[in-house]
Amino acid sequence: SPDPVSQPLSTIGGNIIENAGGPHALKYGVTFNHILAIEVVLADGTVITLNANDEGPDLLGVLIGSEGTLGIVTEATLRLRPVAPVTRSLMGGFATAHDAAATVAAIIETGVVPAALEWLDRAGIVALEQFTSTGYPTTVDTILLIDIDGTAEQVNHDMAVVEQILRRMATEVRHADDDQARARLWYGRLHAPELVLRSGQAFFIGDVTVPRQRIPEMQQAIQAAAERHSDGLSFIIMAGHAGDGDLHPTSFFDRANPNGARALEEANNEIIDAALSMGGTISGEHGVGTEKRQFMTRRFTPVEIAVQRAIKRVFDPDGLLNPGVLLPDLSPDEPAVPAFEAALRRALDGYRTHTGLPTPSKTAESTKSTGRRDMAINSANLSVIVGSEVTLADLACHLADQGVQCAALPATPDGRTVGELVATATGTERIAVRNTLLGLDVVLPDNDAHARFGGENMKDVAGYDVKRLFTGSHGTFGAITTLIFKLSVQA
Repeated sequence: SPDPVSQPLSTIGGNIIENAGGPHALKYGVTFNHILAIEVVLADGTVITLNANDEGPDLLGVLIGSEGTLGIVTEATLRLRPVAPVTRSLMGGFATAHDAAATVAAIIETGVVPAALEWLDRAGIVALEQFTSTGYPTTVDTILLIDIDGTAEQVNHDMAVVEQILRRMATEVRHADDDQARARLWYGRLHAPELVLRSGQAFFIGDVTVPRQRIPEMQQAIQAAAERHSDGLSFIIMAGHAGDGDLHPTSFFDRANPNGARALEEANNEIIDAALSMGGTISGEHGVGTEKRQFMTRRFTPVEIAVQRAIKRVFDPDGLLNPGVLLPDLSPDEPAVPAFEAALRRALDGYRTHTGLPTPSKTAESTKSTGRRDMAINSANLSVIVGSEVTLADLACHLADQGVQCAALPATPDGRTVGELVATATGTERIAVRNTLLGLDVVLPDNDAHARFGGENMKDVAGYDVKRLFTGSHGTFGAITTLIFKLSVQA
């Protein structure tokens, strides 16, 4: 875990710097959730070790997904998990994308967490049938491929729950109860690019994330882009990880078509624009690279870009590491953030000198906030936006009333605020916060500038993961005003 489809050729280091996911990230998490420590060589040659349970700002979290621009990972300590003894699969075919999305929501609402919950649209099914026999139904609009794993008892229970939903919502349901049957069922989804490549078609795999409930709209936007650019593209498949909204629109084109390159670029840009308009993000697991630098200014405000540029300066002042990727060109709209930059430099210097970062005593400054006490649960997305001044006890009570829970909260919630929990997180609480924090709003120490890092998307690798710095930061980088957490259904 995780299991990117590129696993036959991807490396551990590559997975770390991209924060890779894959089909089974829904249940088991992305790369971030499996890194206990890394050894990294900084731009000046200093070798440091970053641990998930270090006190102070979460520098490890910032390095993960940084696309090789902040340091070179030379060694990693990984968290392992036992292999599930039993895995079974299901496929559901649906008359409409909305029926498929409603099924995804219905499954999640039961509390069952599939090991994988994958989406393939009709364009993909029909296209694949040109090159191989996948066995997928060609008359449906969308199929869902579902893995259920665990003990035999758990799998039997969860399969029954999921199948009942499929029987109610789908036009066709299939089982795959052994490894051979599962391999046949999953073959088309996992090998789609390889199959089409054999035909001589070229392809480009996109990557955007939207809230789960917006997947049908995103599918419509993708197929509209395919139609607009049919002079250069053969077709666009929409496949992806339905459980977390991470979609991979894959465009196919004939290399000999003179319109291909132009059509590909324009269609891909339109797809990214559509995702952003739906509250999504420009990349869920593939990263920004050079391709999406131009969209960073659409995803982030000038202040948020300035903070990320400061991170690059602190770690790599001479721009030696993987230059020309991730950050957009410098804009005059970006403000200076010297206080933020100085605080980060002090934190990193603690590792350079092996002295560590002194943990401030708990003061009003260390957990300062603007006094927000609001709470908003997004049931369809299983996320909550909560003001930093809400107490843990109040949040736990409010969530319980809605039948959901947040793993970041301690077993016995107390009178501390949510902002305090994050800003002072250590030990097991720190790990729980790291695994559930999706985003936060802050007031920076420079000119009281407001910024949001992260959001409600379950996967988001656009730019540096700045929100990580605020875990255990004791207010060093600014005042947390709002936090966004991942939720789960109460057992």
